[in-house]
Amino acid sequence: MSVIARAQIELPQPISNAFAQFTDYSTWSAWMPASFRPLRGPRRALRAGDRLLVRMGPGLVTRLEVLRLQGDREICWRGGVPGLIVGEHSFFFDDLGEDGTRIRSEEPFRGLLPRISPIGQAIAQQAGAVGEAMLRGFRDFAQSR
Repeated sequence: MSVIARAQIELPQPISNAFAQFTDYSTWSAWMPASFRPLRGPRRALRAGDRLLVRMGPGLVTRLEVLRLQGDREICWRGGVPGLIVGEHSFFFDDLGEDGTRIRSEEPFRGLLPRISPIGQAIAQQAGAVGEAMLRGFRDFAQSR
C-alpha cells in the first residue's frame, strides 16, 4: 500500500505561462521552500531525463530524475531510496480559462517505510506540507513577475 501527499493552488495566470515558469529550473532557488532547495541541475526548462540534486531539509541531499513532462499539463520527478521509500512527485496543471490555472501536487510513496502505518501517515503529512509550501512559493513568485 502506498501513501499519497496532496496539495493545490490556483493562480490568475494562463496555463502556458504557469507551466513555463514552474519548469524553469534556473528560477527554483527564488521560490522553492527551505525544505526543498535546488543544488544542481540545468539552467533552463526541465526535460524528461534531467537529473537534479536537491537538499531536503537539514543534512539530506537527494537525487531526482525528471520522468515526464506532458505539454503544459504535467511534470513528474522521482527520488528516494529503492525498497525503503520512493516518491513520484507530479504537478498537474488545469486550465481554468479566464480564471487562470490550478496546480495540483500529488506524490505517492512506495517502499517499506510508507507501509508502516504511523510512519506512512507522517510521511504523507510532511510531504503534503512541503508540496503546499512549494505551491505557495511558486504562486508568490509568479504573481510578482
